Amino acid sequence: MTADKYHPQAVLMWLETDHSLLLARRSVQLWAAIADELMPIVGDRGLIALFNRCIDICGTTFPWLLKAPARSSPPRCFDTLGAQLSEREPRDGLAASRALFGTFHDLLLILIGEPLAGGVLEAAWRDLLRHPDGKPLSLPAQSEPEEQDEHKHR
Repeated sequence: MTADKYHPQAVLMWLETDHSLLLARRSVQLWAAIADELMPIVGDRGLIALFNRCIDICGTTFPWLLKAPARSSPPRCFDTLGAQLSEREPRDGLAASRALFGTFHDLLLILIGEPLAGGVLEAAWRDLLRHPDGKPLSLPAQSEPEEQDEHKHR
């Protein structure tokens, strides 16, 4: 299975935005989709251990990532990450989110091997691109970036 098969570059491109709130939402959706596919293989503790290791590695470049509560449940970890990303400048948040996913991707390949990692990431990517109603994800309403600007002016 090749790297193209499970879309790591497509995921990184999908994360790109110049709006912090959208980046936060997409990052949380990405991690939730990965968790849904990976937890049956490694369990909650395995997923959290891997996620926290990625946070530790990326925390050397992005120290604000290290403020997340360690050993929390996956949803809480992802929500904390989303809150942190929404508070950052878009460029910094995007760099951190990309680094976190890239680090996770590399560690997952080492941990479970390319064929299984590829299957997990491909399934997560496929699930990520669909709403519960089966429609593809789209950009949020135009009001979101304006809301973000309003909060900056307060």
